[in-house]
This record gives sequence, C-alpha cells and structure tokens, in this order.
Amino acid sequence: MFDNLYEEHIIDIVNNLKKGKQLNDVNPELIANKLLKEAVDISRDTRANSPFETEATQEGIFFQGGKTDDISIFVAFIEKESEF
Repeated sequence: MFDNLYEEHIIDIVNNLKKGKQLNDVNPELIANKLLKEAVDISRDTRANSPFETEATQEGIFFQGGKTDDISIFVAFIEKESEF
C-alpha cells in the first residue's frame, strides 16, 4: 500500500470514514477496503503521483505513476490500557 498511497492520503481516507465517530466505532474492514481500492486505483494509473515514483525519481530512476505489485493492508485498533 505504501508504494501507492502517501501517509497523508491514508490519514485523509481514515478521517473521512470516521466523520466525527471514534475510530473504534468504524468497521476495520470498511477502512481496509477503501484503502485497498485507492491503492489499486493509483497502482493502475500511469499519471498518478505515487510515493514509489517520488522515491524512484530521488534515486535517478525514471518512473511514472503507481506501482503495480502486491498490495497488503492490515487494519488494527490499538487501545491504551487503562491505569489502575
């Protein structure tokens, strides 16, 4: 996923799905599916600006668009343990 989605884009997607709710009130499968759709869409777009393109350019390698390869997404909610 990180080859195709910038961290800011990931945060925007999650925040849009939250819409004022607590994060643990949002279905993690919904988040994963939305992130997957965005990552796949960008991976297939030869004109999209992607993190992989940015990194390749910084290394002197010409590359345009998203990177079509395996995309893995795992969504988990981590809660702080309450203090006694």
